[in-house]
Amino acid sequence: EKLKACGRSLECWFISADDTEQEYSDCFNGMDFATIGYITRDDDDGNAADNGSPAYTTECVRKTLMKRLQLSAYPSLVMLSPCEANNDRSVVSTHVQHFIEEGDYISDFPFRPKPYGDLNEVPMATLNGHQCVIVFCEGMDDDEQEDVRECLQMAATSTNKTRNGSKEGQEDALMHYLWATNVSHMSQSMRIALQRPQILASPLLVLLDMKNRCYHLWHDDDETKKQNGGQSDHYDEITLDLIESFVAQPGVRRTLE
Repeated sequence: EKLKACGRSLECWFISADDTEQEYSDCFNGMDFATIGYITRDDDDGNAADNGSPAYTTECVRKTLMKRLQLSAYPSLVMLSPCEANNDRSVVSTHVQHFIEEGDYISDFPFRPKPYGDLNEVPMATLNGHQCVIVFCEGMDDDEQEDVRECLQMAATSTNKTRNGSKEGQEDALMHYLWATNVSHMSQSMRIALQRPQILASPLLVLLDMKNRCYHLWHDDDETKKQNGGQSDHYDEITLDLIESFVAQPGVRRTLE
């Protein structure tokens, strides 16, 4: 209702994952948006609808949508585009719930994925499904950390345009740029996996590819130092040029254990 009051045009649909009609009724009670209802095979007898369309059940619709949208858990909030020329709709975002819980969902509408953010706040689907440039800077002061965030946001714009030719909404094509400014279970676990558990006053730059179980470090290996202009794995300052150079030539590929 708040979105509609701000002039945003959208329609919400509820797809049930309940086991019984009573559970569906209890869950849907009080909701004022659309639903396909709770339909079982016993209700439709497997026959075609009056308009000739194939018969369906609520479970069938849910499973079909989850497979098509590549959803692995529910509840899930998904944003689809307006109807396109071919009467289909493309996926704008499968992480709408994250925007509503963590962000300003009014200004973030229609919830297109941002290719940057805090390592501790991004959905696991981002880490599992995308290449991610990560700067670990837990030991830096507040001003230095803010500079890191600004550089990563600029890099997210510049390198995604030149590297992928990505268009707005092409979620799968994006490389994500993340920062770790606070010590957390996530950052510590990631550091251990990368074999860099020690937190220093200087940043650590990593290119992570969990889909292919590998990563790259801007490190002090002789071969990579030569490729990356003699830089070691820790350095005093993160710059846009440094990030772009690293993405273009990430150096030695290491297996993620």
